[in-house]
Amino acid sequence: MSAAQHTRFASLVTLLKEWSERSDQQPLHEAPFLGFTVDLPFLEKVAILVARGLGARTAVIGDAAPGLYDPVDVRMAGRSHLHGLVSCQRAFHPKVVLLIGEHACRLAVGSGNPRLSGWGANDELWTVVETEDDDSHAFLADLADWLDALPSAVELAPWSASHLTELAVLLTERHVNVPAGHGSGARLVHNLQRVCWSNCR
Repeated sequence: MSAAQHTRFASLVTLLKEWSERSDQQPLHEAPFLGFTVDLPFLEKVAILVARGLGARTAVIGDAAPGLYDPVDVRMAGRSHLHGLVSCQRAFHPKVVLLIGEHACRLAVGSGNPRLSGWGANDELWTVVETEDDDSHAFLADLADWLDALPSAVELAPWSASHLTELAVLLTERHVNVPAGHGSGARLVHNLQRVCWSNCR
């Protein structure tokens, strides 16, 4: 079954914790985190270690301009997780967390940057879509299209573009090209066809 959750508190750290406590012990395969202002030391402590422990390939992709960390404090970028920067005319502003497992998926899209305030201290808003048993949801189809089109809309390193394309293909194969997809409910709205980014809501 799948559901778009609009009512519960959607701490993204909690989503990872819930995955680690799954009764079926389903491994996590992919865990990309996208945002505007990225705090890599914070992510390495509270999210990347957990995701890696669950078996996931992790990636952090953010805007090239801002940065909340001293490079000397970053220990795992390029070794245990992929770190990519996006360049565009204005700002790269989507806030997206995607967890893809063997048969389940979690997608959170909202207003919180991947940093302490955005993932916990502030009262940020998130829409969370949860699927089980290879089920589909229109929100996931929208995200797959967005990920596939993103490399041609902004400037990315080649590996970042390839990674996003791989995620789009994986998401499509597992959670879009299957029966019982939901045609109503939450949908992803973006301005990818415009010159610059604003918040993805």
